Amino acid sequence: MKRDRRSTKLLLSGFGLIGIFFIIFASGWIYTLYDSQYRLRALLEEKEEEALVNEIKNLSLKRNMAILRMVIKKDEFEREDEHMYIRSLGSDFLKIRETLFARYFNKDEIQQWENVAKSVGKSAELQYKLFDLFAENKEEQAILLLDTLFQTQKHSAEELNKLTKLVSKEITEKLTKARNANELYIYIVGIVFMLAIISGFLVIRHVVSKMKLSEKTLIDYGYKIRELYNISSESGVNDSEQILHMLI
Repeated sequence: MKRDRRSTKLLLSGFGLIGIFFIIFASGWIYTLYDSQYRLRALLEEKEEEALVNEIKNLSLKRNMAILRMVIKKDEFEREDEHMYIRSLGSDFLKIRETLFARYFNKDEIQQWENVAKSVGKSAELQYKLFDLFAENKEEQAILLLDTLFQTQKHSAEELNKLTKLVSKEITEKLTKARNANELYIYIVGIVFMLAIISGFLVIRHVVSKMKLSEKTLIDYGYKIRELYNISSESGVNDSEQILHMLI
C-alpha cells in the first residue's frame, strides 16, 4: 500500500514537473517573440532616423547646387526662382530637424547636432549675405564669398557625416544586442524543452515498469490460484495433508 501511494505521488509529481516545464517553455517562447518584435521596431526607428539624417545631407547638397545656379544664371527671375527653391529646402531642413529632436535623437546625437548647428548657422548667415549681394548687383563680391560659403558647407557635411556614423553605430549595437538576446532566449528555451522531454521520458518509463510489474504479479497470482485449486481437487487426501500441500 505504501509503495502504491509512493508511486502515485511520484507520477503526480512527474506530470506536475512536466506541466511546469511546459509553462516555462511556452512563456519563454512568447516572451522571445515579443522581445524580438520590440527590438525590430526599435531598429526600424533607427533606420528611419538614419534616412532623415541622410535627407538633411542631401538638402545641404541641393542648396549648394541651387546657389551655383544662382551665380551662373543672369536672369533676375530665374535667380529669384532659385532663391525660392533654396528657401523651400530650408523649410524642409527645419521640419526634419524638429522630427529628429522630437522622436529620435539621443544624448550623444544631440551633442553632435550642436556642432552641426554651428556650421549650418554660419552657412545660413553667408547665404543671406550672398543673397543681399546679388540683390544689390554686387556679383563680383558674391562670387568671392562663394569659396568661404562652400568651405563652411564642407564643414557642415563633415559634421553631418559624424552624426550619421553615430546613428549607424547605434543601429549596429542594437542589432548585436538583439542577436545576443535572441540566442540566449533560444538557448534557455531549448534547455527547458529538453528537461521537459527527459522528465516525460522518466515518468513514462516508470509507468511502463509499474505496468510490467503488475502484469507479472497478476500472472504469479494466477499460477498460485491454479495450484491451490489443483491441490483442493486432489482425491484420497485428508484435510491436514491438503493444508500442508497448500502451505508448501
